[in-house]
Amino acid sequence: MGKCFFCAIASFFVFGFLQTAEAGPKELKRDLLQEMLASSQIVVIDVYADWCGPCRRFEPIFKQASEHFSQQYHFFKLNGDKERELARYFNVTAYPTTLYFKEGREIARHTGCMSMSEFTSQLDGLSKRI
Repeated sequence: MGKCFFCAIASFFVFGFLQTAEAGPKELKRDLLQEMLASSQIVVIDVYADWCGPCRRFEPIFKQASEHFSQQYHFFKLNGDKERELARYFNVTAYPTTLYFKEGREIARHTGCMSMSEFTSQLDGLSKRI
């Protein structure tokens, strides 16, 4: 009985860790572009650069929102320095830029860092508008 209980508890923690590891935004690369464009849910992309101070301030906000709203939206991160072609494709000229897509079509964008309340307000506004 003790071994089974220990195994059950250990499995719970391992499974919980794996779920947590998968939570949050996916890193957008060229191979995920079609998946992103085909989504019927609203897709949110944070285009950032590692050296960008406002990007670093926005990162934990974006991650927390992506975990909280994962059922309603698909969240991606795009490193504009490493994926320059994709950043150009999306016509990104400043960091951070947050892009919003629905069924492959850009429906909104925001340039600059946002607070959690600004970001969630923007998400709520988009979902009500569409």
